[in-house]
Amino acid sequence: MAKQRKNCKITKYIRISQRSLVAWGFFLAVAPAVTAAGRVPTAPGAPPALAADGRSADGRSADGQSEEPAAKPKNAADTFVVPRPQPGEPERRWAVDTEHRFLWLEGREKVGETVFRITRVPHEDTHGYVVDASRSYNRRGISHRGRSTTILTAAGLPLHFQEMVHLGTASGALSSQETTVEAAAGKAHVVSQHNGPGGRRVERDIESPENAFLYANQAVEHWAILTTALPNEFERNSLLVLYPDQDRVLVLQFEAKETESLRHGEHEVETRRVAFHSASGGVSGTVWLDKAGRLAQIRFANSSLRVVRVLKSP
Repeated sequence: MAKQRKNCKITKYIRISQRSLVAWGFFLAVAPAVTAAGRVPTAPGAPPALAADGRSADGRSADGQSEEPAAKPKNAADTFVVPRPQPGEPERRWAVDTEHRFLWLEGREKVGETVFRITRVPHEDTHGYVVDASRSYNRRGISHRGRSTTILTAAGLPLHFQEMVHLGTASGALSSQETTVEAAAGKAHVVSQHNGPGGRRVERDIESPENAFLYANQAVEHWAILTTALPNEFERNSLLVLYPDQDRVLVLQFEAKETESLRHGEHEVETRRVAFHSASGGVSGTVWLDKAGRLAQIRFANSSLRVVRVLKSP
């Protein structure tokens, strides 16, 4: 009974997120412009999925080949370690009940932004986190609007994720999709619901280790969370990441590079540049982490876009 009371607040957030996303989706009219693969299509000129891994929604590369499931490093000689996250990682790096804002930039031009807030809530015998996020961008005649709620354990690992995305074109065509992920006991149940005439529901189960973080396409907030599991000082490290948009788990390998100063407006921050790539290939890029280990900037190898945190005075 006590455990039931402790979990009631997280259950409440799940219900609230469901109602708010449905209401937000009702506000916009939608058309049946969805793909057979069960994902929101990317129109010509749209920003690539933040994964920017050069692969289509069905997991195929530019040459039409499907990527094999991500494999763990073969032996200790790889020197990449998949750590077991410690409780309280997100809160150790990011302030709770505070708005965190990232800008999507192409060159010096702002094309969009992501805003998220982390809330600490009771969960089982400890606590968890609720991450509410919104994002929007307009680029080359394409508009993208997304809202999501992610519920995490104390270590920043996923329990629940729900997102509503609307994509529009200059011609007025619209598509809409709601995605839900429930993670438990080494599995992730993923549901994609397409709204509007001709829409359909797609469900699948993905084998996902319990120490895998979550990364959904274009979810900057998920990168902000998963990078908190990296130590303050390291040369090489790895994280397991559930990537529901391609129905697989990645082994993301990180390699620390030199320090670098980033400037945004009047503010400047010292960062550590960290290269990353998936063990099975296809996903690569760079993150910049500040001295507290917080994400300051991210850029993928084959994308002209970069996503930069709005810096504040120390």
